[in-house]
Amino acid sequence: RDEDEELFEMNYIEFIRRDMEGSDLDTRRRIACELLKGIASNYKEKVTVKVSAQLQRLLASFSENPLSNWKHKDCAIYLVVSLSSKKSGGQCASTDLIDIQSFFGSVVVPELRGQDVDGLPMLKAGALKFFTVFRNHISKEVALTLLPDIIRLLASEKNVVHSYAASCIEKLFLVKDERGTARYSASDVNPFLLPLMTNLFNALQKPESEENQYVMKCIMRVLGIGHPSPDIAIPCINGLANVLNRVCENPKNPVFNHYLFESLALLIKRACGQEATIITALESGILPSLQMILSRDVSEFFPYAFQLLAQLVDFNRSPLPSNYMEIFVILLMPDSWKKSANVPALVRLLQAFLRKAPHELNQQGRLSNVLGIFDILVSSPSTDEQGFYVLNTVIENVGYDSISPFVSHIWVALFRRLQFNRTVKFIKSLIIFMSLFLVKHGTEKLSASMNSVQPDILRTILEQFWIPNLRLIT
Repeated sequence: RDEDEELFEMNYIEFIRRDMEGSDLDTRRRIACELLKGIASNYKEKVTVKVSAQLQRLLASFSENPLSNWKHKDCAIYLVVSLSSKKSGGQCASTDLIDIQSFFGSVVVPELRGQDVDGLPMLKAGALKFFTVFRNHISKEVALTLLPDIIRLLASEKNVVHSYAASCIEKLFLVKDERGTARYSASDVNPFLLPLMTNLFNALQKPESEENQYVMKCIMRVLGIGHPSPDIAIPCINGLANVLNRVCENPKNPVFNHYLFESLALLIKRACGQEATIITALESGILPSLQMILSRDVSEFFPYAFQLLAQLVDFNRSPLPSNYMEIFVILLMPDSWKKSANVPALVRLLQAFLRKAPHELNQQGRLSNVLGIFDILVSSPSTDEQGFYVLNTVIENVGYDSISPFVSHIWVALFRRLQFNRTVKFIKSLIIFMSLFLVKHGTEKLSASMNSVQPDILRTILEQFWIPNLRLIT
């Protein structure tokens, strides 16, 4: 209908919402298909015969004059997709109307392989949707043969087409075989990485697709499977950093932003895990953006920024560069910990610093600040587990000479919480901490430090809490 074509051109997000995400319940085409599915539930054979005949007429009409009758082929593809049924789990579609492999090869593939990426765009979108819906039925060999064509369609100027192409690739890479193993691996994806990532980032430059969530989700999925070499990873770093700088100015699409940060996290993990020298490129590309998030108080991005910084710290070598230590100073400020949503990511970052820069803790009262953070976290049942993460990391990485002036304070904070507000979770965490302390620093230091707070308290803790609750530790 004319209104569908207008929506396709003028409001691609709404078109996709209706066509791909199933919000077209009030459209005439969807209502007709639902009616037909209802009739087929009681008269399956008769409906199959009539629909199959109609499909043949529609496709024959298209063959007579493709340019004028493209809507007939689009209708045929839509009919098959709409009347398909999903198995339990909702991931695998099937249909009794056609032989999927034959229909795909003769009807759908020619549209995917058409050289003009902007020719008959609604028909191309329908073909991409068919591939996406029936992706489980398309063999790996056939799918990989067609992958260059799908990658080429990412270059379409039509927002719906390059969005559908991105969604098709993203969902294709999620397919699992009958045994539950991923059908596609890094060895399948790597040969296509350069043109694929190039076209995905180019799609983000197209009008109205600057924050296209389908494209960014595809970038995330590809980085989660592929292993980018430095010559691919570095352009990706720059591309994601440019996008990050732009969205920091006006964060408005939380779904897109989530996929953006997930993509950055995967890129750091994949690239640095293979090539340590790439950390320099990551720092020059991403670190200024993360510092900008903190300095401009883009609070909705704080948890993401702290997690990415933790990754960068983990992949660095000691001693850490000075720009990281500047972030460490911000990390130790009490104001950073006021929002509970930030706490898990902040703890993760603090742990990374404690592992990489334990010697710097003795400078400028930093260890005291860290233990002050522990004190705040462990005092509340909602954050006590995070407090133990901090404390355990201190015990693991900092020498006893450095922590000995603070050990009494640590035990007082723990015993106060144990006396007035103990929970099963707290007792479990306390036992793990005491066990770690015992292994790291020995029985004598454990006994002396605890009993200095209260005589013979170690025996009391052993008899009343430690031994009876060992079964909780798994």
